[in-house]
Amino acid sequence: MSDIVISAFFAPPHDTPEHIRLDEELGFARARRYDSPLLYDDAFVTVARAAERTSRIGLGVGVLVPGLRSPVVTELAIQPGGDVPDELR
Repeated sequence: MSDIVISAFFAPPHDTPEHIRLDEELGFARARRYDSPLLYDDAFVTVARAAERTSRIGLGVGVLVPGLRSPVVTELAIQPGGDVPDELR
């Protein structure tokens, strides 16, 4: 029997980074956040704020709304960054 891997997909309210921190404590493997730029905080900023609070959980943006985002800004946001481990990208 294989190990069960649990992931979470989050709505984007302001306290999502703290919810992701709690999920890491609870043993979740990954957390994703969807994008809704007209209604909520920026998806990429939320994931970055969650990365500041966590060390193991895989993080990412699961859904983007391309019609509401500049392609250039989105491309820059998804570029590999600094010393962020591959499993957190």
